[in-house]
Amino acid sequence: PYTGSYKLAGIRLRDVERVVIGDSSMHSNISANTFSDASYGIMAYNAGFECYNNTFSNINYDVDGASVEEKHKGSCIYSYSESDYNDRKTIIGSKNFNSGAPASHKNIFTLSVNGIVSVGEMNLKVFNNEFGNGNTNDRILNYGIWTFGTKNKEVFISRENKFYDYNVGIRANEIYRDGAFNIADNKFYNAFLNPPLLGRFEGTAIIATNRFTPTPPIGELAFADVHPLQILKNTIGEDNGNSEPRLGIVVGSIFRPVIQENKI
Repeated sequence: PYTGSYKLAGIRLRDVERVVIGDSSMHSNISANTFSDASYGIMAYNAGFECYNNTFSNINYDVDGASVEEKHKGSCIYSYSESDYNDRKTIIGSKNFNSGAPASHKNIFTLSVNGIVSVGEMNLKVFNNEFGNGNTNDRILNYGIWTFGTKNKEVFISRENKFYDYNVGIRANEIYRDGAFNIADNKFYNAFLNPPLLGRFEGTAIIATNRFTPTPPIGELAFADVHPLQILKNTIGEDNGNSEPRLGIVVGSIFRPVIQENKI
């Protein structure tokens, strides 16, 4: 960095696999990585990586007023994967969904434009992270998590990710019929509503949409048990909360979605 400008990124990955950023053990004496004052915390292109025990704050647009190169600037973790028939995997947070989630696995995202942005075909697991902290000054401005174009890959955003003072908690686009997208067991606390509202989805916990209405496949009965999108057991809003979300769950143009056992 130089005077009057953010650095571009804390860590940049390209064409690598099995990179571990942070410590996934349960040792309480290991300090977190800290990312701040950058346009990106972690940038990854065609890379598979794991991310544990990191804190991100003040990941924003350039402070010198330079033009924004692309709409994902200000993302704490930005990952892009080409459609090249690779089976890339990214884990952010607790490594094993079936085990308890040690506090040392958790990543914390505050005071930034976006938390996690994942574009392209990759398998993604996001477990036990925090987006915001209950102080509205430290909120994530746009999206806690935004995925686009995971297509036929597996995505699990589960196991008590916590979202505070969100504009949009989770946004997912381009989910294909032969993929698997699971949003479960997350907690969405108060939304951040700042009238006049400028967009249709401000203050929404979960949005999952495709651009085109899915066409029922030939022999549709063969797909009777196929549910590429499952939204299960999430808690949205707070009892006696002072800023409930405008919209709990928005789903559009998704093949056979399942929405069950959520508390809204």
